[in-house]
Amino acid sequence: MTMVYGNNDGIVVSTNISEKKGTIKYNVNSVILDYMGIIGDAHRSTGHRQISFLDNTKIKSFGNKIGKIFNPGDFGENLTIENINNINLLDTLKINNVILKITQLGKTCHGDKCSIYREVGKCLMPIEGFFSQVIVPGKVNVGDFISHDKYTLKILVITLSDRASKGIYADTAGAIAKEILEKFLSNSHWNWEIQQIILPDNCEKLTLCLKEAINNEVDIIFTLGGTGISQNDITYECVSSICDKFLPNIISNICLKFANQNPLALLSRSIVGITKKTQIYTLPGSTKAVAEYMQEILKTMEHIIFMLHSIDNHNI
Repeated sequence: MTMVYGNNDGIVVSTNISEKKGTIKYNVNSVILDYMGIIGDAHRSTGHRQISFLDNTKIKSFGNKIGKIFNPGDFGENLTIENINNINLLDTLKINNVILKITQLGKTCHGDKCSIYREVGKCLMPIEGFFSQVIVPGKVNVGDFISHDKYTLKILVITLSDRASKGIYADTAGAIAKEILEKFLSNSHWNWEIQQIILPDNCEKLTLCLKEAINNEVDIIFTLGGTGISQNDITYECVSSICDKFLPNIISNICLKFANQNPLALLSRSIVGITKKTQIYTLPGSTKAVAEYMQEILKTMEHIIFMLHSIDNHNI
């Protein structure tokens, strides 16, 4: 996806490195970034937390609350910045020609292993810190401007039903799916949007809709209905024809979990597929099945997003 950067949103207040792990970071005038992080910093790695950030105004506010002055780098952040607000996952920051992709917000507190925690009983980095992966390397200087490009996680819910498409009855399955997704995402670090549409049980119309969504870089698609064995059930054929890869274990796990309660669950021809960076989930059309499938799908959905964006967060 082509990133378009607008006005300068923030500024680099301080660049900080430590040559040995377990030592306090010190300020330098500039740093050179490669695909492992900052050259010369002891914490460089091939993982997803290559660069750490903290906002200077939050450092000052934290210090004011406990009556102590903290300096940039005291919390172990590589880049101390200002005026970058509402950071979400997969947002990108551009500094000169350097491009950084946000991969994690917050972190696990190290407790007594953290010098600030030992001193004051709490630390700022686990709550307010965030991390990025280097997408385009280069040089970052103190005083450089930062451009912030927000990433929107795009989700499409497609209900397949001849009668619902004609307005004969309401799309209750789509409403349940949207409600579950909104509840899940409202407690997440994503900037997101959900679109709902209703289509008849028509393979040509579904295929056209799916291809358009993939071209528009929709991240996740849910189809509801058409997974059975009747003549009008065409979802499996349509979706499987456009997927590059399949994740059969997700559906197998769901079927095994609920088949004891309802053996007819084994008749579903649901699939999970991937095309480019788009996940596609085909769910049965009943509200009960939608709720059951969703509770299992959400367990791995975010991790798949990261993997499709080449972000290795297995140890997150």
